[in-house]
Amino acid sequence: MDYYHMTALSNLSSISIHGLIPQNGENGKLIGESKTKVFFSEGFEGAVALFVDFEMVFNKIKTGQIKRMDKRLEQSVLQSKSLFDYLGEGVYLHFDGAQIENERNFENGCTDSVILPACLSVCVLRAEDRKAESFSRRDIIGYMMAKTPPEQIRYYGACYAGSPDFA
Repeated sequence: MDYYHMTALSNLSSISIHGLIPQNGENGKLIGESKTKVFFSEGFEGAVALFVDFEMVFNKIKTGQIKRMDKRLEQSVLQSKSLFDYLGEGVYLHFDGAQIENERNFENGCTDSVILPACLSVCVLRAEDRKAESFSRRDIIGYMMAKTPPEQIRYYGACYAGSPDFA
C-alpha cells in the first residue's frame, strides 16, 4: 500500500535524520486531532480526501463556524489568505505501508510506529521531457486530484469522533 504524509519543507532536515516520529503537529491540531501518532493517508484517494477535509476545516475556522482551543493556531488561520498560505511550503512524503498497521482509515491513517528515513521518499513531479521538476505540496496534491475521480473516493475503515461525512 502506498502511504502519503504531508509536511512542511522546514521539517525535512529533522525527518531525514529521525524519520517520522509519532507526534501531533500543527496540521493535526488544525483538524482537531488529539492523538500522538504518525499520520498519513492511503493512496491518492486518501491524500485527496484528507486535503479536502483540511480545506473544509480551514474554511469553517475562517468563517467562525468552528473555534479552536489553540488561539494561536486559530489566529494563524484567520490571518491566512488560503489553506496553502496557512500551510506554507511543503512536500508529500511517500512510503510503502506493507509493514505498517493503519489504526484508522484511508483518509486519516495513523500508527504508533516510527517510519525510518530510509523508508521515505519525497514525491516529485517530472515533466515528460524531464526539463521541469516540482516537489511542491500544492503541485503534488493538484496532480493527485487530477488523477483521482471523485467517485473513486469512498469511505472505508474505522469511524472515530470527528470523522468527516463521506456520504
